[in-house]
Amino acid sequence: MTRLLVDMNISTEWIPLLRAAGHWAVHWSEVGNPRAPDTALMQWARANGCAIFTHDLDFGTMLKTYGAEIKQGALVVADERRERVRILPLNRQK
Repeated sequence: MTRLLVDMNISTEWIPLLRAAGHWAVHWSEVGNPRAPDTALMQWARANGCAIFTHDLDFGTMLKTYGAEIKQGALVVADERRERVRILPLNRQK
């Protein structure tokens, strides 16, 4: 089971969907200050063994680096040690 902390920039409507898919999921608004800096969210996630589900535009440099892959449907995962890019098996409509 994946433990997910859902960032403020993601709708709370994702929580029941993630839980129905078998994940443990909590929205940041339930456990932290919505106005807290990203570092507080990351510290909470680390302390509680969670990955962060975000759509944070602060990752602009990473998005530029992996722009071509993201357009192909890639999932980009970053932590303090490394970045990983995986092209997802999605059918994209043109």
